[in-house]
Amino acid sequence: MIIVELFPIKIKFNIETIFILGSAIAFDLIGIALICFGLDDLGILDTVGVLIFDSWAIHKSLSPPSGRRGRRRGKNKKVKNILKRMLGSSIAEAIPYLGALPFWSYNIYMILKDQIEDEEMAVYDQQMEEIEAREAEEMAQEEDDE
Repeated sequence: MIIVELFPIKIKFNIETIFILGSAIAFDLIGIALICFGLDDLGILDTVGVLIFDSWAIHKSLSPPSGRRGRRRGKNKKVKNILKRMLGSSIAEAIPYLGALPFWSYNIYMILKDQIEDEEMAVYDQQMEEIEAREAEEMAQEEDDE
């Protein structure tokens, strides 16, 4: 697993990320090409996109929260945020000509970015818990010495 930072963009490359983000970019490029050539896919791309990307987003939103921040933030809030984001992109993609904008790619990227931030925060929380435990242990040891 490789985390690549390009400017402010953070992406963790694994098979799932490459497949889902590549698919989203491909769907957006196909949509742009159809608009440029004056063609219509009769909503086929939108339907397939909703099935693929929304089901993936739901799967991602149901993963358990990690760390203190995850427990505090709660699973329901994470699910609501992802579902609102994907519902908005699904509706925007279904609107003619507005669907040419890269909504799929942007929303998939934002979900992946949130996942990386949650993982980083879980690591930070774990480190803070270890520091607090060490400090409490040192305080107890100092009290015993007195």
